[in-house]
Amino acid sequence: ALLGRDPDAAIRAFREAVRLYPEFPGALNNLGSALFDRGQLADAIDALEAGARCRPPHSLAFANLAAAYERWGDAAAAARVYAEW
Repeated sequence: ALLGRDPDAAIRAFREAVRLYPEFPGALNNLGSALFDRGQLADAIDALEAGARCRPPHSLAFANLAAAYERWGDAAAAARVYAEW
């Protein structure tokens, strides 16, 4: 809900969640998704890569990461993510 009303506030909140809980895959995925929606693809990929590397991995982070790579224009990286997922 916050993301739809105030994306910048949502990104700040997700960044704070990641700061407090750096291994929480849901926060990393949400941050990456919010950054993706704002067109901040490099930062989105960083957050989503971290979410995908968490144990247990966040499956939605893999899907979002592949989509970010596709939008970035890196089909090889997107294919790698799909293969790992």
